[in-house]
Amino acid sequence: MNHSGRHLPFETDITSFISSDANYWRVRFIIAINNTLTPTKLPPGELHIYHTHRTLETPFDFFNYAGIDRSVILYFTSSAFIEDINIGTQRIDFETNRANMLRVLVEFLDANEIFVANNTDFQSDLFVNKPNLWEPCGMNHTYPCTEESYLYTLQVTL
Repeated sequence: MNHSGRHLPFETDITSFISSDANYWRVRFIIAINNTLTPTKLPPGELHIYHTHRTLETPFDFFNYAGIDRSVILYFTSSAFIEDINIGTQRIDFETNRANMLRVLVEFLDANEIFVANNTDFQSDLFVNKPNLWEPCGMNHTYPCTEESYLYTLQVTL
């Protein structure tokens, strides 16, 4: 797989590269890292190569080190799993492979852990009447930083 995004997390499915032979469960990761700067990558920059020297044009004041910043984790899932959950202010969607054989429960709790809304459909729309809205502290001088943010909890059970 390829990933462009430098410090952003990513994942990939390696099932097709793993042997189905029960006696052979050895996996080797080979990772190649390229920190060449281009104007379209983060951080942006450009390397100019001349006959006698190289110059690096960057709008930042640090050296662009190459390497892996965070842990590499190998994990596995069961054959039935929730692959993706999209949460928006208008809609919550999630996908699974066996919609006809599995049941899902989506529950939305307020800050006091009281159920506000729930649904058992694979494509769920949850509606909250009169939601407790908030914005980050200090925004427009209307929300002082002395108050705690009001947070809801979304629980999804497969």
